[in-house]
Amino acid sequence: MLHSSPLIFFFQVLNVIVMAALGYYGYRKYVKTPLEEKVNQKEAVLKGLAEQGYFLEGRAHDLEDQRHRQEHTASLLKQKFDEWHYELDQDHFKAQEETRVCAVRTAERIATKNIYIAEHAWAKKIEPALIADAQKKLEQKYADHTQSKDYVHEIVARLKKDQQ
Repeated sequence: MLHSSPLIFFFQVLNVIVMAALGYYGYRKYVKTPLEEKVNQKEAVLKGLAEQGYFLEGRAHDLEDQRHRQEHTASLLKQKFDEWHYELDQDHFKAQEETRVCAVRTAERIATKNIYIAEHAWAKKIEPALIADAQKKLEQKYADHTQSKDYVHEIVARLKKDQQ
């Protein structure tokens, strides 16, 4: 039995080594490789998510910059609109003032024309009576021929004096 004992021991060791090798081979093929693949897949997914996160952070930063530019543009547009509105109000006020001034001038012209028309109508009404009355008084006053000649000479002298 001595003889069989080292051989048994050798086969037992060989059996343990083969079993260990088969176990290691099985572990590598059925456990380690699928786990590594899953880990690699998860790492790839995480790497993709990290890249996507960086991209989204950059996009968020770009969108924030764009929002600031749009707010600035909107504030400039509002300022221009306010200026335009103010100028429009000023133009409207000037137009109202010009309309008021024109209305006042027109009213003054109409009033002056009405006064002129009234005076002219009044003069037309009383003119014949005044002329007749003046003619009658002159005829009475200068019925004498010498007095009328003196009066005519006096008027001519005054006219000559006024012309000089």
